[in-house]
Amino acid sequence: MNHTLAHPPASSSASSSSLSTHRPAAARRAIQRVLLLCGVALGLHCGSAPPGALGEAQVADCTDETCLSQSQSALSSPATAGPYRPLRFDLTVPLAGGGSLAVTVAGPTDDGRELSKALGARPLVVLSPGFVIARAQYNGYLTRLASHGFIVVSQTARAEAKHAQYRDDTSKLIDWLIAPTGSSASRLSGRIDSSRIGLTGHSLGGKISLLTAAVDPRVKAVITIDPVDGGAPLAKDSVGAIRLPAGVPLGFLGETISKTGGAQPCAPADSNYEVLYRSSSASRFALRFLKAAHTDFVDNPAGCFPCLFCPGSLAPKAESRDLAIKYVTAYFLWTLAGDRSAESFLTGTEVQKDVAAGNVELTKS
Repeated sequence: MNHTLAHPPASSSASSSSLSTHRPAAARRAIQRVLLLCGVALGLHCGSAPPGALGEAQVADCTDETCLSQSQSALSSPATAGPYRPLRFDLTVPLAGGGSLAVTVAGPTDDGRELSKALGARPLVVLSPGFVIARAQYNGYLTRLASHGFIVVSQTARAEAKHAQYRDDTSKLIDWLIAPTGSSASRLSGRIDSSRIGLTGHSLGGKISLLTAAVDPRVKAVITIDPVDGGAPLAKDSVGAIRLPAGVPLGFLGETISKTGGAQPCAPADSNYEVLYRSSSASRFALRFLKAAHTDFVDNPAGCFPCLFCPGSLAPKAESRDLAIKYVTAYFLWTLAGDRSAESFLTGTEVQKDVAAGNVELTKS
């Protein structure tokens, strides 16, 4: 099966669902304050949270790097749910020039019904699924990121075989999310920070993320999940045009089990993440999953028909998925939310634990 995965129309899940605990917002903020103060009492004598990550619960006097890292890691580890209550719902987004996209939106909520306004404008992440994979298979990514204060939108492409249109529709989706119109506008209006936009995607969705970032300067961060660069236009020809802010690297998660095998490998050697990584001269890193096959990164491979054609896993699929969710969350906490401690989960001491366990291999350029 060539150049991999995206999805049919979204599943008919409930239009609005609250996904976490039901603590009142004031109580959650009080708990967060106590946690920070406890950190001070325990010797973490100062703690500056990433922008907005703890709402009002911030101690602004931190200058010590050790205490900064410890305080942030304790309260917003990408390996676990964050401090916010996530909400998820489906929308139909009208596109400029005609047509529409079916999307799923997730983000922090105060009341379990609508996205929080009290938190102010939040960083945005747009997620593009793999070829013929339902966007609901990535709800785990949406929920984790939403719990850390991001607004996350996954999309179902209008015509996923038309990669140029898919790329352009992604930019049009960003247009609408920043300045929504129509009957659903009130659900997003004023909630997205247009200066903090990131893209991620799996397989074909990873390629689309790169294509979009190459032409849309509003994109400030990109991490792909085992991208496959099949079909025109090729991302390898435009990845060099991606210009992220200073200090923000391109991120690649990938595997090599699926680059061989059968008449049509799921992530062929001539178009897999390694090719895309080599095609860029920008600051970048790659985490190669040593035990994962191409479709192990979705929520439920057993409920994903295309996933049947990508065998070869050497570890429980849930382990690979959970690692990918952790890395994607860490990347955006670092690059969009300003949490310097999150970088460790990708290129520092935290990721070395996964390297030592034989789960991943790190490359940096």
